[in-house]
Amino acid sequence: MSAAQPAGWAWTGFSHDPRLPSSAALRASDRDRDVALQALSEAYADGRLDREEHESRTDAAMSAKVLGDLPPLIADLVPDESISAGVPVATADVQTQVVQAWRRRRNNAAMGMAGPSVMTTGIWAATAIGSGNIYFFWPVFVILGTGMNVLRTMFSKQDIIESERDRIERKARNATPGGPGPAGR
Repeated sequence: MSAAQPAGWAWTGFSHDPRLPSSAALRASDRDRDVALQALSEAYADGRLDREEHESRTDAAMSAKVLGDLPPLIADLVPDESISAGVPVATADVQTQVVQAWRRRRNNAAMGMAGPSVMTTGIWAATAIGSGNIYFFWPVFVILGTGMNVLRTMFSKQDIIESERDRIERKARNATPGGPGPAGR
């Protein structure tokens, strides 16, 4: 692979990810064929393809009708970091994952507020009714304290999403053969 191209560059160069079943049946554009041809040319220049195989794959890429025809031609030449890490390939899938992670945090914060708030309010109500006096509503301190975490989670949505996206990308890089691995962390 050329030093000018980052690992896995070809997969993001296509108009739609040709590895996804939902995209494989879409008609290939000239740009899509050019991405495959560039990957084949770089592999040939690096000595990873001999002349006959390069010509055969080039002919197949130039005659590709649908996106699904292209991955078999370059799959053994271009690293596939996201699949090897078990991370969804499509950006939409990653976006769905990170939004779900934020929703989990938000729900955990809300449940972390609800449990103690309900319990302390119940204790306050039982003791107030039992004594016959309505006195200071002290559970307000528990509600405010646990509510701060809920507010922090709500106002940090974008930071949480970006952090989760970074974590997914780091996991993909570290799980890739030839990636940083344990020694590069």
